[in-house]
Order: sequence, then C-alpha cells, then structure tokens
Amino acid sequence: MDVDTNRKFTPRELPQPDVQNYILSVINKQAYHIADLIRGIRASGFIDKGDDMIVKRIARTDKYLVVEGNRRTTAIKHLLKDAKALRPAVRNTLSVLYVKEFIYRPNREFTEAAVIDILLGTIHITGRLPWGALERAYYVHNSYLRELRKHTRGSAFEYVVDCSREVAAFFNLSVRSVRKEVMVYRVYEQLKAEGYDVAPHHFSLLDMAISDRKLCEEYFELNASRFQFSNRGLARFDRLCVRPKKPINNPKDFRGFAAVFRHGKNHDVELLESNDQPISEVLDRLKNRHKEREFLSHLEEIKGLIDSLRPAEFRGLKAEVELIRRIKDLVSKRLWRLVK
Repeated sequence: MDVDTNRKFTPRELPQPDVQNYILSVINKQAYHIADLIRGIRASGFIDKGDDMIVKRIARTDKYLVVEGNRRTTAIKHLLKDAKALRPAVRNTLSVLYVKEFIYRPNREFTEAAVIDILLGTIHITGRLPWGALERAYYVHNSYLRELRKHTRGSAFEYVVDCSREVAAFFNLSVRSVRKEVMVYRVYEQLKAEGYDVAPHHFSLLDMAISDRKLCEEYFELNASRFQFSNRGLARFDRLCVRPKKPINNPKDFRGFAAVFRHGKNHDVELLESNDQPISEVLDRLKNRHKEREFLSHLEEIKGLIDSLRPAEFRGLKAEVELIRRIKDLVSKRLWRLVK
C-alpha cells in the first residue's frame, strides 16, 4: 500500500528474477512482520494452521502466482536461501507445500480480477485474517468502483447506494460501513495525489476525521457527492496530522482537537493549528471555562430565587424583614456585579 508504483506486471514479466526480487523487497518490510514468521518457522517448522495458501498458474509457464499467502512465501524463500543451516526436521516441512489452485471459470458477470478481489476480501475483511484499516478500505473502494462501472458505464466518481449494497453483500458489511470505507480511501488518495506526505500510519487519524460529522463537514469541508476535502480542508489535515511539527500525533490528540473545535472558540482552534500551545493546555482552559459557566449559572439561579422574595409580604419581625431586604440588596447590587 505504501509503494510508489502503479506498475502492472505482465504474465511474461512476473517470473523474471528481477521482478520477483523487487516484489520480495516490497513485502519484506517491518510493517508486515516477516521476521516473526521466519523465527517461528525456523524454530518449529512450517505448520499448516488451516489458512489456505492459494496460487494460480501463470499462463504459458510452469510457474504459479501466489494469490494468498505472500507473507508465508516470503519467509520461506528467506529460509531456503540457507536451507543447510536449518534443522532437518524443519527443512522437511518446507520440502512440499500444500496449496489450493485458483482456476477461473469465464463468465459475463465477473472478470478473473474481480473474483480474486472478492475472494481476498472475504478472507481478510470479515474472515479469520483481518487486514489493517488501509488495506481493508483499499479493497472495499476497489470493489465499489467495479460495481460503479457496471452500473453507470462512466469514469466519473459518484455515490450510488445500490453499488454499496452489492459490495456490502460480498463482504457481509453494512451499506453505511461501505460508504465510509470508500469515503476515507478517496480522501487518502486525494492527499497523495495533491503531493501531501501522507502515509499508511496516518490512516487511522483520517478515519477519525471522516467519522466526526461536524469536523468532516464544517472544518475539512468534505464534498458529500465526490467524497473529497476542499483544498483548505486538505491543508488543514496536513497541518494538523502530517507535517513533522504537528499538534496531533495519535487518536487521543485527535479526540482532544475535536473537543476544542466543538466547544472552544476560533482562537483556541487557531492556537492548535499553529502548534503554539499543547492540546492538553487548551483543553484545561476549556474545562475551567465550563466550570465558570456552571458557577455563574448556579449564581443566576440563586439570584432569581432571592429576587423573587418580597420582604414587604413577609409576616415576621421588623428586624427579620430588614435582614431579608439587606441580603437581597447585597446580592443584586454588589455581589452579582462583582462576579460579573
């Protein structure tokens, strides 16, 4: 997901050593935890845990493309580079790998790519091996575009609820969930296309930005039909969440900013945008303001009760009536003005 290439390899190119080495380098990254798999296989051998490895034959070759199981394949390839260093029992578990072959049956409704897309989504979206948020949104988005092309025959993006229903049925999701996944991924793509230094680790913050309706519509200025932020909205997300010196670094910070936007003043938001004050300090100031407002509200209630007193109607001693009048004057004319 974070590789800066949209290149598609032809069946003839795929088996080439340079292409295989490139793909291996893409997968063999810390984010995919290949090292953990290598350690586990080196210690105990390759154990079938019931998670199918799926391959499909590359046309006019004796090679197979791994459709499902690329992390395991990467770990195994690494270990087989120095197979003699493995214990015999471990090496034996790598001598034969049992896989399932994907065979496409041509039909009018789904292309081979679409069937693979649905297959992988079924495994990784609501199945036993869930993807991360970005990968999940990427696949839901691709599936939505495929359905959109079938419905509209056009290239322009639009939101069609029937397309969401189709995708929701494929992956056992709600229509609302599909809509949000498509929305978040489109804004992620928009940020990348506009040259912002957004990366997969920013995706959870972007998800939070989309999920907060008030922030999404009023601050980031989401276009409800195109599922994109305004130019000002993009710049705001970059300033808050992407730049090296940014005020928001984690979900807790984002929730704090959302609270400031919802309950604070424009000046408070500007302080956070410029990173002039920590979010915690601005939130503390908001809490103090809230306490002050509560205190004044209680005083207003007390003042209202005292104002309702009618000393002249009180049937008591003259001194008691005078005391009530003095208390009323003290609150109305002196204490209330002092508090205000």
